[in-house]
Amino acid sequence: MIPFRNFFHSKPNLILISLLLGFNFLTLAQISIDDADMPYEDDTVRVSTGLNIDFIDYTETGEDHLWDFSQLIPISQRVDTFISPWSMPLVYKLFFGLTSNLAVRGADNVPLPGFPITGIYNFYDNRSLNYRGIGIGMSVFGIPIPFKYDDPDIVYDFPMEYEDAWNSQAHFAQEIPLVGYLRMTKTHVDTVDGWGTLITPYGSFEVLRLKSEVNEIDSIYMDSLEIGIPIERDYTVYQWMGKGQKIPLLQITSSLFGAVVEYVDSTRLIFDGTNELPFARNNELKVFPNPTASKVQMQFEMLEKQHVSIKLFDMQGRETAIIYEGIFERGKVNLAFNLKDRRLDFGSYIIQLWAGNRFLNKKIIYRPLPQ
Repeated sequence: MIPFRNFFHSKPNLILISLLLGFNFLTLAQISIDDADMPYEDDTVRVSTGLNIDFIDYTETGEDHLWDFSQLIPISQRVDTFISPWSMPLVYKLFFGLTSNLAVRGADNVPLPGFPITGIYNFYDNRSLNYRGIGIGMSVFGIPIPFKYDDPDIVYDFPMEYEDAWNSQAHFAQEIPLVGYLRMTKTHVDTVDGWGTLITPYGSFEVLRLKSEVNEIDSIYMDSLEIGIPIERDYTVYQWMGKGQKIPLLQITSSLFGAVVEYVDSTRLIFDGTNELPFARNNELKVFPNPTASKVQMQFEMLEKQHVSIKLFDMQGRETAIIYEGIFERGKVNLAFNLKDRRLDFGSYIIQLWAGNRFLNKKIIYRPLPQ
């Protein structure tokens, strides 16, 4: 038997110890996500919508992987606040009060034809075995209507670890008085396909990467038209999950229409046309009329000859149009373009103007006239 003190001086044993320590380090580096890492009542999280993901292949993954998204540029921010279903309108208390313990505001509006939907809330139940979606609440013509899933949707399965996999289906069908009905079926297959380090403008984190393949079918039936409108969508959601972070540190939703990027962030200064514009004289950028039904005029003044790129993005960060790409000489610039030619939906958009290595975001509202 090798004496204990000599064990550590033996070269083969030193190699063995190094291998064991290395294995232990790798084991510890693979984090596990559970219900304690999810949001609780009164939690708030600041989320930025980001641009500029062309520099990285976000589909890449694996063991001990590095995802560097430090160059993301925020174009808008929101603050998500998680509340109790018992603090909401009575109809939501009756439908969700006993089956969920969290609610969070969703999209401001959904452009479904014939359905003026506002005030969307998602209802969740955070428990030790899983994090479950219970349903959706939304106001139609200002009336809050609950849409409860037939069976809970398993969003995350706990403990969530590398190479875990699960699938789930969410479904509801709800009549909307004097309007019609709305039916939704969402099926997703989920795989924890990587672990490693994520870097965003917010910081550096040890994460698990979750990939979800989603098929969603929304069916809208309008009594007045006696017609149903099915809308089917296939998309992939990539989520990077960290310990104690409440929501994904980074989420990228990829579909045929492009990629939507959202990430947990600190307070950022989002340029809106009132801040200093480094490449224009008198710090002035004019975009008018705003709102507009079609034509838009931009006026600013260049301090020097530069290459300028002007693009249009929706509020989810998806590029919808290239307005201008080229060289502007020093001096005043008057640029006109027509949003109607871009075949855009009604709503808010971001005009982003780049010159050199500086950029400015300007929000504009598009309100096309009825045909």
